[in-house]
Amino acid sequence: MNEFLLLMGACLLGFLFGIITGLTPGIHVNTLLPLIAALPISELQGAVGVFSLAITHTFLDFIPSSIFGIPDEDTALSILPAHQLLLAGKGYEAIKLTVVGSLGAFIISLFLVLPLISIIPMVYRVSYSYMGYILLFLVFVLIISEKSPKKIISASMVFLLSSMYGYILLSSPLLCEDGVLFPIFSGLFGISTLSVSMRNQSKVPFQSLDSKIHLKHYEVLTNILKGGIAGILVSLLPGIGPAHATTIISVQTSPRKFLVAVSGVNTANAVYALLVLYTVQKCRSGAVIAIEKLIHIDSLSLIILLICGLIAAGASSVAALCLARIFLKALPSLNYRGLMVSTCGILVIVVWIITGVTGLLVMVVGSCIGILPVFLGVRRSHCMGVLLFPVIHYYL
Repeated sequence: MNEFLLLMGACLLGFLFGIITGLTPGIHVNTLLPLIAALPISELQGAVGVFSLAITHTFLDFIPSSIFGIPDEDTALSILPAHQLLLAGKGYEAIKLTVVGSLGAFIISLFLVLPLISIIPMVYRVSYSYMGYILLFLVFVLIISEKSPKKIISASMVFLLSSMYGYILLSSPLLCEDGVLFPIFSGLFGISTLSVSMRNQSKVPFQSLDSKIHLKHYEVLTNILKGGIAGILVSLLPGIGPAHATTIISVQTSPRKFLVAVSGVNTANAVYALLVLYTVQKCRSGAVIAIEKLIHIDSLSLIILLICGLIAAGASSVAALCLARIFLKALPSLNYRGLMVSTCGILVIVVWIITGVTGLLVMVVGSCIGILPVFLGVRRSHCMGVLLFPVIHYYL
């Protein structure tokens, strides 16, 4: 009984830390992992805390990106569709869509645990050798899906610009790899989105807190499944992160469907990354690296982690919806343009604190590239060349 209570306490601690990392711009999951690992608790309890933190973060990190337009590498592409719903008075629906997607994908991932334990080792061995070609094919499909010749050329230009931008920065010693991602995504998807919003909208409309989701049941289930499958790809294929998988599921879909699917990618990936560690002893996230340092995962510890993750997922669903209501009730009474300017200011300050003047220059260049898809009429997913091209270059 005492061990059970201690495990639940560790789960609660991870849940609380996950709320902090999810809601606070610039504080990544990896930032608080050392705090949990340093606590005077058992290795298994520490692993439970870490996994609960990782799961909770995937539910909460859509709130700052959806309401305030503040991105990280996992939610960057969700900003525009979430903002569209926010400016239509449907901000709460946007958050609820991400919660439904995350919780649904987590449940699906639990059903897939047993078959994936057998499949992962085989797929991992085969996919590694062809990673560069898989990504090249993905880029080709995304670009030609724009259909019209003019948009295909525009999409190619955006991809090439973001590719060179990413390749130069990720191979540069000026910023450490962890530090460079925040100014990159703040520029490409944060400042650029906020700038366009300020240009087109002067006030946030009244936000409906109606709990209804304007999607049919089969559409919700289909996109939960889509996110769950894309989450498998993230975990199995080396070099593909949640943002990469987002580009796969963003082709020709509505904002509501997109939000369900992309949130599912992030949460499912947290589960599958644990399975990859269990089956092939490879780490696909900072949380999994921390877990590996704490314990050797066997069948019993895997079951315990998944059960605690399910508890954290349920609690995070409630927390995300409650916190979204609090933020959205206050939002219409605020000056929208002033709020956007303040958010831009917060991004600038956080980038400066984390990465200095160099990071600010990185963010400015990223903002210029991030605005291009809006004016050229192509999808912003092409800006993900910032990560895709360096990975392709590495594997080829």
